[in-house]
Amino acid sequence: MLNLDVIAEGTNGVETAVDAVEEDVNGLRDSATDAASEDVDALSDALSDLGDALGTAGDELTSDNATAVVDAIGVVQTAAADVYATLTDC
Repeated sequence: MLNLDVIAEGTNGVETAVDAVEEDVNGLRDSATDAASEDVDALSDALSDLGDALGTAGDELTSDNATAVVDAIGVVQTAAADVYATLTDC
């Protein structure tokens, strides 16, 4: 997702990138320790919410929908940091 050109690819490109990350999280869920399972589930939920927010913004771009995307990105960032912290503590 870090190399995504949002201007060129738009919300469809972001949605595709989120889907790819969700697949990676599913793989992580299969290999993560039990200690990280709740954090991985939270990350998966956050990515799903981000996908929903992107879909809504793609359908109708309003300031509220854009704010929802930004907020969802923040939740994904926090959830990913929690997974990383839990796995590095194991």
